[in-house]
Amino acid sequence: GGGGSTTFRHVVVYQRDAGRRLEGAEEAANALVEALPGGTGAWRHSVVTHRENLPPCLLKRCLGNADVLVTPHGFQSMLYVLLKPGAMMYEVFPHRYYKHGYKRAALEWGLAHGASLSPPRGALPTLISRAFTTRGCMSMYYCRYLARKGDVVLEARDVEAIARAVRASDRDARGAAMDPKDGSTITWMK
Repeated sequence: GGGGSTTFRHVVVYQRDAGRRLEGAEEAANALVEALPGGTGAWRHSVVTHRENLPPCLLKRCLGNADVLVTPHGFQSMLYVLLKPGAMMYEVFPHRYYKHGYKRAALEWGLAHGASLSPPRGALPTLISRAFTTRGCMSMYYCRYLARKGDVVLEARDVEAIARAVRASDRDARGAAMDPKDGSTITWMK
């Protein structure tokens, strides 16, 4: 046991190395830390950019300690297998593009999962947004192909949704829930 050491919780923002990048990843990570329970006194973040030569053991060490993983939807969503049980994976999808495959897998793995559709980022995604619904775009090969290439952004509403999910998970972990009548906390186990 040691002299005043502090244990922090960890947010990892995993950035793609090409295409479908999370715009403003560092700013998004900072906003998350501020919004999460305990803020900067309880949380730290890492922004990790995918590299083909990133050693798997290093990746496991980073993600194995993560409480929250935020990433654009894509191959790197498979990183859920490196997260500890009870952690959260949050995928940000390009505008008008959505597939739920990793959600099912993450839930089976014992994780919490969240997702959002990014607003359109650029002229082509804006055009697609005006012409098609997400369902309509996903039903057409070329629309789906073009939509999936779009960059993504984590909006303030997404940051708040992640923070709410973490707060709810924390309450569940300590056996507490919100009383719907007055918003107070009810504890049923310690």
